[in-house]
Amino acid sequence: MRQLIKLKQQEEKKLTQLGQQRHEAANRVAQNKQQSALLRDMLCQYQQSANSQLHPLLLQNNTQLQQSLRPMVQQVSKKQWLLEQEQQRIDDLWRQQLQRQQRLQWLHQQRLQQQRQMLNNLEQQQLDDLAQRVKPAD
Repeated sequence: MRQLIKLKQQEEKKLTQLGQQRHEAANRVAQNKQQSALLRDMLCQYQQSANSQLHPLLLQNNTQLQQSLRPMVQQVSKKQWLLEQEQQRIDDLWRQQLQRQQRLQWLHQQRLQQQRQMLNNLEQQQLDDLAQRVKPAD
């Protein structure tokens, strides 16, 4: 029973650690999405302002900025995909760990119930034995 309790505690620690990793992964995904949205907005703004640029130097500067932003947008998109894959992997591990921890909790409860039942049976047997000894002979 002690081993089961110790194992249950270890599994709870693992679940807690995976929960923290899960939370951190979700934060990284959210931050990357925000960064991606900002870069896309900047690119869109530069594309829209290119039509209103009359001066050649401003137009050239705008074009260079767009050309430098496009690879950044692609890189952030790739990073987003990787972060989402990592988040899914950690989420799957967390779910597996949760199931494992719940099974151990169930097993622990079963063992406690069996122990109580054995004690009840033993107590009943002792009471029956005592009742037979005290019972006067007819």
